[in-house]
Amino acid sequence: MGASGVQMGTRFVATHECDVSAEYKQSYVDATEDDVAVILSPVGLPARVIRTPFVEKSLGEKQKFNCFYKCLITCDADKANYCIALALLDSSRGKLDTGFPMCGQNVYRIDKIVSVEELIREITTEAEPLLS
Repeated sequence: MGASGVQMGTRFVATHECDVSAEYKQSYVDATEDDVAVILSPVGLPARVIRTPFVEKSLGEKQKFNCFYKCLITCDADKANYCIALALLDSSRGKLDTGFPMCGQNVYRIDKIVSVEELIREITTEAEPLLS
């Protein structure tokens, strides 16, 4: 089919083995196509996320935060609306009111949380007729 590979990080988040919170995984299952947004990170890079109340708040106003990480030299905590490190850490722990799940554009197609074994079996089963 011409592809050398694919990137499937989003689909593997909604597996039992992924170590993010149940709330994070469930946000993938519950997401609709309209829930996916592209926002700018504090350093101006685009990020695709699932809309949460935090996303809506941080787009409109500066959130109060302390910069503990100093993770990117190009991030100016005095000007940024939020700390991306804190937002990602909070969301991975299930605190979607202070963070957001990053995702791929097809996250809305995920309808259940499965094991990695089940996912690989499903991918293989769907690919076999296409490859023969």
